[in-house]
Amino acid sequence: GVPTVKAYIDKYKSESRAGVWVKRAERLLAKLEEDVVVPYPSFACEVGGRSVDVSASRRPTHVGDHPWQAAIFRNGNIVCGGVLLGAEWVLTAGVCVTKNRLQSLVVGHGSDRSEAWTARHAVSEIHVHPEYDREGGSLKNDIALLRLSDPVGDARSSHANLPGKSESRALERPGTCGVVTGWGAAPPHMAAANVRIMSRKECRAAYGEDRVSDGEICTGAPRGSVTEYGDSGGALTVGGSPSRSRWLVGIVSWSEGSWRTRPAKPDVYMRVAHYREWIESVMARPTM
Repeated sequence: GVPTVKAYIDKYKSESRAGVWVKRAERLLAKLEEDVVVPYPSFACEVGGRSVDVSASRRPTHVGDHPWQAAIFRNGNIVCGGVLLGAEWVLTAGVCVTKNRLQSLVVGHGSDRSEAWTARHAVSEIHVHPEYDREGGSLKNDIALLRLSDPVGDARSSHANLPGKSESRALERPGTCGVVTGWGAAPPHMAAANVRIMSRKECRAAYGEDRVSDGEICTGAPRGSVTEYGDSGGALTVGGSPSRSRWLVGIVSWSEGSWRTRPAKPDVYMRVAHYREWIESVMARPTM
């Protein structure tokens, strides 16, 4: 990505022996930046029952607009996103934490740039869904909860709202506008993108009947997937403004390809309403 190539150029441009590689990196940077500024097409989706046109572009965003968005660090590097649920808990994707030890994980919160965190929290417990499975080319029950060793301050204004079954019917209606946030392939800046909720039938047509379960929800955009490697565990939210009125309907899980590839395929998320009972049961457990 652009930030990675820029970092390489800054590091090696003063070394004469690296001149050829720096020139190649500069040419690559020019091509990447050209790709980045190509406008994404707009598309129609619904907000509050009315149709609106929104851009599908992936764009840098600010923590004040998405205060629930956290980042999961492993050995000092961002590996995934996460979502604050109250003062002690972070919801993320199971794939982000299944092979990690407690000592290697830290959760960052309160900034949209990875080098400027207002707070970092050690992880005291990891709870992966008991039926998590990554066999067969897709992820099943790809959801996990992390308990923080010390609570997040002012968590009431930072956490996302969890939908129940009654709210989910309206929030997950096909055609509804949503916003997905994450850290992508090359932090340091958090990004957001507008998406459209898809029907499960439409999503299964793209991936196959057996690969998309009732515990998943899909979104589309004119160029297909808008998520990148590193967005896993990030938030799909639906609702209006201000930010605290938004609902957490999905956790970024998997997709095939990206907006750069054809054919365009949807992004797939874990449906939060489907897992709400499990989430609440874990959060109610005493500290281990």
